[in-house]
Amino acid sequence: MNLAFFEDDLYENFLPLTYTRPVYDLRCGIDELHKKICRVYPEAKKVYFTRDYLAPVFAKKLGAPVNDVDA
Repeated sequence: MNLAFFEDDLYENFLPLTYTRPVYDLRCGIDELHKKICRVYPEAKKVYFTRDYLAPVFAKKLGAPVNDVDA
């Protein structure tokens, strides 16, 4: 199974919170939304897509490829 986390133009509805992080990295309770979903599907291959200026920072935070279609 593959999980693709992405954001569209509606990220603007969450400004200013989404200036520095993707929508799926926002906190939902005590954890980030993408982490809650990953706990339900621990064996799934995860692929992340975000705005270009956030990709290097988020890739370093996750230790996973970001904006890589072939990943």
